[in-house]
Amino acid sequence: MPGRILFLGHAAPTAEHTHHAHQIMATFNQAVALRDATGDCQAVRAALIPANVPHTVASGCAQLALILTDPNDRVGRRLQQIAKGARGVADWALAGAAIERYAHTFPRTDQEVAEFVGNVTQALVADTQHPAVMHPAIVVALRHIPTLLDRGEIRLEVLASAAGCSASRLSHLFAQQVGTPLRPYILWQRLMRVADQLRLCRTLTEAAQAAGFSDSAHLSHVFRRMFGMTPSVSFGAVQWRALDPLLTSRNDS
Repeated sequence: MPGRILFLGHAAPTAEHTHHAHQIMATFNQAVALRDATGDCQAVRAALIPANVPHTVASGCAQLALILTDPNDRVGRRLQQIAKGARGVADWALAGAAIERYAHTFPRTDQEVAEFVGNVTQALVADTQHPAVMHPAIVVALRHIPTLLDRGEIRLEVLASAAGCSASRLSHLFAQQVGTPLRPYILWQRLMRVADQLRLCRTLTEAAQAAGFSDSAHLSHVFRRMFGMTPSVSFGAVQWRALDPLLTSRNDS
């Protein structure tokens, strides 16, 4: 699964939602209205919304680029250094100010997408430090989760055995170092698998089955809670691209 996924296209208003990804947002023709959990609402052209923070798109726009970045990949851990102090919409807009100058032409080709993603990512992480080394058990657990998802439901005991520690120790370490409990993280990974399946033109039912959801209705319920809209609305409005093959090594260092 890719550590980053790009959404390109129309941004529709959403319900309040929270997901386990840093969200780099840039608009190309008009601002969007973002609302934080306190009710503060501002029109922004660019923003960095931290992972696991409730937010609402109060009004949309016609041309938006949205990069969802896993907080545990190399870029995501650098973004965490910026995002950890961003508590509300004013902070999100301030953090995103560094990328506004790159939102002048809507990217359409692979080359334009690669240049846009590389430029905005580098602008955000340029002044950050190399992230601290993660606990070896968490490194192993993060590596095993996609493989275990391929086999079906993930059991905590199996994952802990692979990581070489007890289930309780793994749960504690995971929440401490990843920033979210294990189960919500696994759910997020399943939703990213849905995104990848739909990007490959699978049906909603096929995507739900591939990601381990009981049916498309179950998937739609979880997707709406995480993204503030149903998957059918989301994929009707935007183009999704896996980003890892498009990013240059300078952004991953």
